[in-house]
Amino acid sequence: IVYLASFLSNSEATHVASYSLSQLKKCDKFEIHAEALVNWRRGDEVLELLVEGIQRELMTPTPKPSGGGVHFREPDAEKPSLQKCLDIADFLFNHETTRLILLRKNCDQMLELSTTLTNVQRMIQDKVGTAEIPEKRIEDLANIFHLHLKLLVILGLHQKDLIEKFEELISWIDVQLVPIILREEEASGSSHKLAESCFAKLLDILDGILQAGQADQNFLKRILDFLKQLVGDLNLAEWILGIQMGVANVCLTKRFMDMIEDDVLINFVRFLKVYAQQGAKLESAQSNAVKSKIIKFLRFYHKISKYEQMDGIFLQDLVETVGLALEQAISEELESLNTAQILDRFSDIDQENPRAEVIRSSNGQNLICILKDNSAFTKILYEAMAGAIPGENKYRTLLERLCFLAGETGDNRVKCLQLIQSRWHELETEDQIDLEFKEPCRKILDLLLSV
Repeated sequence: IVYLASFLSNSEATHVASYSLSQLKKCDKFEIHAEALVNWRRGDEVLELLVEGIQRELMTPTPKPSGGGVHFREPDAEKPSLQKCLDIADFLFNHETTRLILLRKNCDQMLELSTTLTNVQRMIQDKVGTAEIPEKRIEDLANIFHLHLKLLVILGLHQKDLIEKFEELISWIDVQLVPIILREEEASGSSHKLAESCFAKLLDILDGILQAGQADQNFLKRILDFLKQLVGDLNLAEWILGIQMGVANVCLTKRFMDMIEDDVLINFVRFLKVYAQQGAKLESAQSNAVKSKIIKFLRFYHKISKYEQMDGIFLQDLVETVGLALEQAISEELESLNTAQILDRFSDIDQENPRAEVIRSSNGQNLICILKDNSAFTKILYEAMAGAIPGENKYRTLLERLCFLAGETGDNRVKCLQLIQSRWHELETEDQIDLEFKEPCRKILDLLLSV
């Protein structure tokens, strides 16, 4: 009945409209009532309901223990909960029909709601610090912040000031939340969680802005500069890589090729260095997600190197950078082992079993998987592994490469080992400071060449 009545004018459906407004406040299946009220041009009442509900939440102090125990604010049965307000807002703003009607007929009320939501920034700013924040409060503030961002996008597109709004927001996060995320300021664990949650919400919205093609070159550079300082937080790695990939795609579409070769790549290389050192700390699901993002990144650069007439050296340098990250990951793993333990990992190799999984860290395995995703990457990797070894720790670097080659099979491994053997004399004639690795390298090289 409500659905059919929604096609009538407001004056013809007054009683049904009053019923729908009542049901909107207390009914779990509110969608038909919300849509009908907007169709009857009563969106102002719905938005007023949201303003009141969110104001009430932002003005409610966090419950504190008292002599008689913990007291919580009693909910008003006649007023929708915060989650109900958020659900109604998501429904109205995610559906094009209701969103467009509200923008056309109730723009002033939407601006009022946006002003109300802006107060969540002050609330978050006040909350982060040394005091603990209840888990429910973190979730509520992060969800309100997410709605705040959504409405900024909707109104920013409508009023054509989207980029300006988000430049201001990014500057606020840079000052208020980034020091908490990077642990540059003393803060509780719950404050750090709130800051990270809000940052993740921002990245989710930025991804949508990039996909919509709304960013200009200056804003793209601002995003990359903003993310550059946060690549060390692996909890956000999946999100950050996703945004970097989004920026790269926009740069390709808008032909900002200098940014692809410079700004985007610099951020990616920074991330690889952190990932090589700390990637093993990621949980399995996070690790797999990050691996997938890195593979997409390399595929992107492989594609444009083929079709955009970019210098072939460019892709080679990028893959070699991932190879260096692999060597760094192997080095991190070997740090915890003595020489006997390292040699023991090769003990199962013989004529029947010519390979062994010497590299066992998750990030080491992931980087190998990434570099084997494409034959072009693999070719560059093997050429790098067989190439000259820089620096004064040549035996240590050679040991890392042999650890990788132990897990390989086929002609590429044989050629690589033969090239290393042909250069052994050169190593012996050069000054080295890591001679303790010379004999283990010789034993491992002879073993791998014999099978």
